[in-house]
Amino acid sequence: MAGGTVVATFLTEAGAVPEGAYAAVNIDVTQHPQGSRPDVVPGFPASRLVFRQPGEYVLVFRLDMVSKSSCAGVNATPLMERTERIVIMPAPDPEPMSATGAASGQ
Repeated sequence: MAGGTVVATFLTEAGAVPEGAYAAVNIDVTQHPQGSRPDVVPGFPASRLVFRQPGEYVLVFRLDMVSKSSCAGVNATPLMERTERIVIMPAPDPEPMSATGAASGQ
């Protein structure tokens, strides 16, 4: 629903990210409603996304294992890449208030 938070959780096999390495999450938004990109806070094992507008979004989720190489560089090993189509529905209209300030239907 528009304005709500979506949590993307990355599950890995035990030992997929060994001691001394870390997981890097990248989330690319490849399609979104005009003028509305989601707010993305990548993290492992959970990333948070907030979609401000309803519509169709296409996102590419990538999970890599990053480790130190022997020459002061890093190695990135892909663990997962997945494209997802997400349809965000409009937020419901708030329930109208009566003249007394109470929500109708009560």
